[in-house]
Amino acid sequence: MLGKNGTFQKEVICNQEDSAIVVYYQCEDIDPRNIALYSLANHLMSATFFHEIRTKQQLGYMVGTGNMPLNKHPGIVLYVQSPNAAPSELISSIDEFLNAFYMVLLELNEYQWHSSKRGLWNQIATPDTTLRGRAQRLWVAIGNKDESFNQRQRVLEELKNLSRSDMIRFVVNELKPRTANRLIMHTQGNVHHEAAPLDLGLEIGSIEEFQLRPKDYDLG
Repeated sequence: MLGKNGTFQKEVICNQEDSAIVVYYQCEDIDPRNIALYSLANHLMSATFFHEIRTKQQLGYMVGTGNMPLNKHPGIVLYVQSPNAAPSELISSIDEFLNAFYMVLLELNEYQWHSSKRGLWNQIATPDTTLRGRAQRLWVAIGNKDESFNQRQRVLEELKNLSRSDMIRFVVNELKPRTANRLIMHTQGNVHHEAAPLDLGLEIGSIEEFQLRPKDYDLG
C-alpha cells in the first residue's frame, strides 16, 4: 500500500555478484478502466523496454515489465538484473525510458495502435481450455468479490474504448518518475560495491513500521 507519497525505496541485501532493481507502480482504484489502463501499458511497454534496456544499452539479461495486480489493485513492474550497472545507473535508465515512452505512443500509426489493443484483447478473452483453468479463474473471481463473474467482460469493454490520448495521459500523469507514487526495491551487487548507492525517495527502514503507517486507502 503506497498511497500518494511519491517514491519509496528499499535496499535488499543479497550476497550476489549482479545488481538488480524492481520498480512497482500501484493504482489506488480497482475499477475495470484502471485494470485496462495498467494492462495495456504493460502490453505496449514490454517489447520496447526490453529492446531499449537489454538490446541497445545491454544493461542485463533479465529485463522486462509485468502486469502485477495485488489485492484487486492494478499494478505494473519494471525489472532489471544486471552484471554491468549498479542500481543508481539502472534507475536512471528506467526513468529515462519512462519519461520518453509517451513519444513511442505518439509515433505508433493507427494500425499499430489497434493491433496492440487487439493483441491484449485476445489474451484477456482467451477461453478456458481446461476445467482446472476455469476453476482457477472462478476461484480468483470469488476471492476478488467479483460476484457476477463478469470482470473480464467489463475490462474488455473498457479496453475497447481506450484511446491513444487516454494512454498518453496515463503514462504522463501516473508513470512520470518526477511525480510518480511507486516503490523501488534494489540490491547492489558485489561487483558494484564501489558504485554510488541509490539515493532516491523515502527510504524504508523497518518494513513493519512501513506497513503500520496511516493508510491512504484500503487494500482489503
